[in-house]
Amino acid sequence: ALGRGGRDGIFVSDHFELRPGTVDDMLSRNGFETRRGSEGWLQLRSCPDPVCKGSQRQKWSKNDMGNQYTFGVHGTKGTFHCFRCEAKGNWFDFKAKVEGRPISVHGVE
Repeated sequence: ALGRGGRDGIFVSDHFELRPGTVDDMLSRNGFETRRGSEGWLQLRSCPDPVCKGSQRQKWSKNDMGNQYTFGVHGTKGTFHCFRCEAKGNWFDFKAKVEGRPISVHGVE
């Protein structure tokens, strides 16, 4: 199979899978507070500013206790989705934005 769109519409190749612990390590290294969600998702307590780009929706809800853990990263595929501002993408997009690194045709430099 060439790949598929997840239920959130992000294309991920059927052959792409991160090494176990890659997502956990990166999130921990960057100081994100997480909890385990369902179906392999890790939920961040608050959305990362570099990913959500300070959207108006994020600004309004950032301190609202009811809006915690609305940003998810899949533990093996690396796809991400923010239910506040609707930002979503793949592992390379997420890592580049969080770490402030450019994306090349070969992945994150």
